[in-house]
Amino acid sequence: MINFKKYLEEKRYSMYDTLELKDGADGLAAKSKKSGISVDTLKKVYNRGVAAWKTGHRPGTTPQQWGHARVNAFIVKKKKGNLNHDKDLA
Repeated sequence: MINFKKYLEEKRYSMYDTLELKDGADGLAAKSKKSGISVDTLKKVYNRGVAAWKTGHRPGTTPQQWGHARVNAFIVKKKKGNLNHDKDLA
C-alpha cells in the first residue's frame, strides 16, 4: 500500500530542490569565498545536512534550511577549532 502523505512530502521537497538549486549553489559559493573553505567541501557538508533532515527534523524546516545550517555550523566550528561533526572533511 502506498503512503500518500509520505509521497506528497517527498514530492514537495524534491520541488524545493529544483527551485532552490541555483540559489543554494550561489550561497555556497559566497560562503566558500568568505570562509576560505572549498565549494566541494561545503557541498558535501550541505548534502550531509539534507540527509540528516531525512532521519529527523524540526517541524516546519526544509531540507535546504537544515543543509545550510550545517554548513554554517561547520564554518564557525572549524574556525574556532572545536569541530565535532564532519571531521573527515575538515
